[in-house]
Amino acid sequence: ILGPWVSERAGLEVSRNREPGEVELLAEERLLVPLANPATSERLVDLALAMRGNSLQPVFPLNVIHSSDPARIREGEEMLGSALAHTAAADVPATPLTRVDLQIHSGILRAAVESRATAIVAGWNGHRSSGQRVFGSVLDPLLREATQALIVARLVRPLASFHRVVVAAPPGFAGHPEADAALLLAKRLAGSLGSDILILGVGDEADVVRSRLVHLPPRTGIHLRRLATWVDLYQILRHEISES
Repeated sequence: ILGPWVSERAGLEVSRNREPGEVELLAEERLLVPLANPATSERLVDLALAMRGNSLQPVFPLNVIHSSDPARIREGEEMLGSALAHTAAADVPATPLTRVDLQIHSGILRAAVESRATAIVAGWNGHRSSGQRVFGSVLDPLLREATQALIVARLVRPLASFHRVVVAAPPGFAGHPEADAALLLAKRLAGSLGSDILILGVGDEADVVRSRLVHLPPRTGIHLRRLATWVDLYQILRHEISES
């Protein structure tokens, strides 16, 4: 009974104490960007461009068609065209993808495998119905089934208007095997925005995260705020983050 628990604790301790030089950097990000809302598709592409670092791989704008409605098909083609123009202006290669699937999340997962994506950059409208567990009928299955990193963004205004990146590190986060990959994406975003990073964490968890971030490129300002308990996060976020 104790064997798996002891092995897990030992593995987490090794991960937490890993030397900065042992961090494996994802130099060749391949970002898949599902587009569904013309009003925010350009902002989502901007986010992907900010998180790709110095990767030589293309960005993959994706349109999943689940209806034969000509208007929907035309709207999807227009979003892909706009995304291609946006990446071309940034001198970043892009490969547009179109998939036909009755289930949007299934089309996204299939495209992620076929394009060998390392991460999926998906938008969220901020709304939930009573039957939705976390984000909704498309994003929730992606959370359960995607083997790639999933970046969920609700971009209420242009990316360039944001001036700080907040990293909320829950207890045990530093020991997660994908923690460094997540921190690297946050560091790239902050570097692209020219912003500082604020770490919110409990106890020495925040210190471990800060140590990891310091040794990840690019160079940015890093600030730390310790929480008394993790349940304090909501109130702290309400104070630290505003629509303005």
